[in-house]
Amino acid sequence: MRPLDDFAPNLCLYAPGVADPTMHFALREAEVEFCERTRLWRYEDEYAVAAEKCDAIFAPDGAVIHEIESITFDGQPLSPVSLAWLDENYRGWRTQDYTGVPRYFSQVEPDQLCLVPQAAGTVGLSLWLKPSNDADQLPDWMFNQFRETLAQGAIARILMIPNQSFTNYELGAAFGASFSAKLDDASTKGFTGQQRAPMRTSASFF
Repeated sequence: MRPLDDFAPNLCLYAPGVADPTMHFALREAEVEFCERTRLWRYEDEYAVAAEKCDAIFAPDGAVIHEIESITFDGQPLSPVSLAWLDENYRGWRTQDYTGVPRYFSQVEPDQLCLVPQAAGTVGLSLWLKPSNDADQLPDWMFNQFRETLAQGAIARILMIPNQSFTNYELGAAFGASFSAKLDDASTKGFTGQQRAPMRTSASFF
């Protein structure tokens, strides 16, 4: 993990005298947008669940869950469904009238996982994360590979703060446009990966 202060040289060059809390806030905001748009911060976990009610889903320190990519139960993928769909098709799911191997998952509230039907077993999670509001560090890969991109996003926000010695709306807008363009490129990288695998494979017939 890398502390947010490691970005200071990049930011202070364009916004000399910016206060640390302001710099950290701008960086977190840039990182949140980066993670939401690119879905590059993936986290996987596995844990045992009991056949009762709903379980909380936990993210690592300094992060929160942006989206659930996939859920498995004892290695088998589950289908995401809405509460309205469950109420219509599994009307006894809330009181656990149904038993058997889970086939679906849903959420009653954020950061909570409900399996339908409920059963004891092993849940596998694949999540997309983003920084929490109090994060003071970010993953090494994010700093090493996207330091300039994140710095541009933070600089854009800082330069748009009104009535400061470093306020520069024109330059801030330019940094913001560059940041947005680089997020589009990074989003594509999130699908292809460093291995440059194709996004779709062609069928082969033998």
